[in-house]
Amino acid sequence: MNNLKSFNSLIIFTEIAKFKSFTLAAKHMGLSKSSVSQQLTKLEKEVGQQLIKRNTRGLSLTPAGEILFKKTEHLNGQITNALKELNDFEEEPSGVFALSFPFFLESFVIIPAITALSREFPKLKYKLIMTDQLMDLVENDLDASIFAGNLPDSNYKVQDVGTTTEHFYLSKNSVAKINGNTIEKSIRDLKWLSVPWQKDLVLTSTNGSKKKIQLEVFANCNNLMSSLHLAENDVGLVLLPDIVKERLQKNDKLVSVFEEYKGNTWKVKFLHSYNKDKPKYIDRFYQLAKYYFLKSQLA
Repeated sequence: MNNLKSFNSLIIFTEIAKFKSFTLAAKHMGLSKSSVSQQLTKLEKEVGQQLIKRNTRGLSLTPAGEILFKKTEHLNGQITNALKELNDFEEEPSGVFALSFPFFLESFVIIPAITALSREFPKLKYKLIMTDQLMDLVENDLDASIFAGNLPDSNYKVQDVGTTTEHFYLSKNSVAKINGNTIEKSIRDLKWLSVPWQKDLVLTSTNGSKKKIQLEVFANCNNLMSSLHLAENDVGLVLLPDIVKERLQKNDKLVSVFEEYKGNTWKVKFLHSYNKDKPKYIDRFYQLAKYYFLKSQLA
């Protein structure tokens, strides 16, 4: 196997595995779907093993594909970062990277992103603040912030991380309390565990119709994880963003309810205040955060 000749095929395989779609991978790389498929076939022939299963439900990695993806999942970002370093060569970054972020992004986005960043920039230190409130970068001496929700006007640079939609969850023990013929009555019979941004609840049905409902708050928590833990202990109903579904898949306490409706959809943004002389770890962290955000949603 000629490793150099296989390099492009490895990059393309990694993008297919990341997006779990030939179409999305091709679009992301600016290639045709047929070209992407041909490169994967070429790589599988070179390694002598099937890497991706194709079926009517989509794509999935074979055991060999899983092993290879674990080694290559950051390959594209590392190449991009390496080329950027050649263009603006400087000493290895040091100092403190100060970041604020919402509680619900901690486990599946922030921790893996910071872990990968620390390996690439070993001299960098960190100040990490978990909060569901928007913190002003200058007033709080922050390099960057990730925030979910509506942003006020500012001079900060804003980049998209993704979107997340809220869904209803109850503990298994509480499911028996669902009553009534309408979702409004069923919800009103339950105790609502809210967070500050869930003031105006607009439900969207699977057919696209919207309903605005007013609910009495039983417990208002300043972070999403507190409301999740209360729900796990049979206290009431909680709205959770789909970005935490990987955690919920491993959780045998909560189940999805009222699946014909969903709550609000929130835009997740990355903010920084750099106009020039931006440290390269800022761009790299954004790449990693966006990658792990997408990975959690595709889980």
